[in-house]
Amino acid sequence: MEYRQLTYEEKLKLFKKEYCFETLFANCVHEFSYFFLRIFKAFDVLDLVADSNHNNGKLFKFRHGDSNKHNTFRNDAYDSRKKCSGYIKIKNELLNDAKALLSKYSVFDTPLTLKDENVFSKKDWIHDLYEVEMLNYLSVVFPQYSVQREIIHAISEMQYMSKYSSVDGKDFEKSLKPIMELFRENLNVEIISGAGDTDLLCVFEDNIKNLPDYKINVEAKSRNSTNNMNVSRIERHIEKHGSRYCIIVAPRFSRGNDLDIFGKKIVSITAETLGQYCSKECLSSRDGKADFVAINTLIVQNLGENITKYVDALIEEKYGF
Repeated sequence: MEYRQLTYEEKLKLFKKEYCFETLFANCVHEFSYFFLRIFKAFDVLDLVADSNHNNGKLFKFRHGDSNKHNTFRNDAYDSRKKCSGYIKIKNELLNDAKALLSKYSVFDTPLTLKDENVFSKKDWIHDLYEVEMLNYLSVVFPQYSVQREIIHAISEMQYMSKYSSVDGKDFEKSLKPIMELFRENLNVEIISGAGDTDLLCVFEDNIKNLPDYKINVEAKSRNSTNNMNVSRIERHIEKHGSRYCIIVAPRFSRGNDLDIFGKKIVSITAETLGQYCSKECLSSRDGKADFVAINTLIVQNLGENITKYVDALIEEKYGF
């Protein structure tokens, strides 16, 4: 705001203090005009308004490139080939939406970066930036997005708890329950837990083959407990409940973990891939639910394996990333 009150000559004096100021500001003007403005004009969210009184009607002109080789200039005209500068304004029909967003989020909030302590990988960062944050903003303007936002928050919570759950892993178990309830075929999810039983017991309907409903066990193994995978105990839990198989969910698995479950009615999957599958499915489907039929097929075909790579391939096949 202080800068806007300066005269044309005062602004020019500031520019000239910078090293190679002409090349610097020629690039700035070019990038602003041909990238920023073009993108947001294409989004139809901004209007450019001419103001012949701006800077006393004068344009800033900066020589482009080496002055000995080039005689081209970039200026701050409000639009291409115009004779004066101007200003940008948000379209009138978007003002109320902008004010609603500003009432909840500051324009000075620092964008999420790969250096943030809660970002564990580039995939996490992309997910948070383009799904979690996007839905936060959309739900302010479009109330119907609140359901999708809650789904994404539940998935993010589960992925976080897989890495930073309490020592006993109870927080991770609780966070997995709403994730398993996202599946369309789910009939019931119950947290059982305890040393002598499975963590979660799920009941699913087999509506594709028109077979009776079936049970599956889910074991939540946080980062603190992946080394305590007792396969014999898990097998007893499967037999106890008459379950079809058991899914082990953890932030990661070692080669030893994969060997432990080989040949058993057990599969493993990372929390990140499970969450990514559910988010893609729920945000793309009409009913906001995820399909378990495809997951069940992969599990039955690959019992005794880590199915993470198969689910990743399924996500890429269906959604391209």
